[in-house]
Amino acid sequence: MKQGDRETTPGPDLLGNIRAIPQPAGPGKQTSSCVLPSSLLHSWAMSYYFAVQQLTDLTPTEVHEVYKLRVSVFVNEQNTAYQEVDDTDILPTTYHMLAWTDEEHKQLVGNIRIYEDIIDNDEHVMRLGRVCVAESERGTGLAKELMRRTIEFADQTFPDKSLVLDARTPLVGWYEKFGFRTIAEPYPFADITLTPMKKIH
Repeated sequence: MKQGDRETTPGPDLLGNIRAIPQPAGPGKQTSSCVLPSSLLHSWAMSYYFAVQQLTDLTPTEVHEVYKLRVSVFVNEQNTAYQEVDDTDILPTTYHMLAWTDEEHKQLVGNIRIYEDIIDNDEHVMRLGRVCVAESERGTGLAKELMRRTIEFADQTFPDKSLVLDARTPLVGWYEKFGFRTIAEPYPFADITLTPMKKIH
C-alpha cells in the first residue's frame, strides 16, 4: 500500500457519445475494457469543466497546473515537507479527475487521483488520493461534486474493485458522507495524521 496519498487511453472526446477505457488486469488476466458515456469523462457542471485524463494526455502547461495546485495545497498550506511529484502519476493504471474553470484548461481548481493499488490483505483496489480544491473555490460545493464524479467514474470503470483512501483525520466525517468507513487505526505521516478508509457499497 502506498502510504501518504492524501487521497485505448481516455482523452478529450467532445463529439462522441461513448468512450472505451481499459481496466487494470489482475495477475495472469487479460486487460478488459468498459464503455462509458463521454459526459462522465468530459462535461460542464456548476460552472466548472470536469475531465478524466491520464497525465500523459495532458499538455506541459496542464501538467504544470496539476502540480501547482497540489503543491499549493499539500506543501504550502499544510506546511509539510513532502515529495509531491511521484511515479504513480504516470502509471498506465492512474487517472486524474480534474476540475477546470474553462474548457481550454487554463486554470485547474480541483483534483483527485485514482490508481490501482494492493492493500494489506493482497486485495486489488482503486485508491483515491491527492484530493484538493483551490482555496478560492472552497465553500462552493466543488469538492462534493468532484468526489461524486470520481466515485461514479471508479464504480463504472472498475466495478470489481473497492475504493480506498487515506483521509486526513479531521476530514473522516466528510468522507463518511460518501460511504467510506474507517478500516484501520490512524497513522502519522509528514506532520499530519491519516486514517485509512474504504467505501462500503
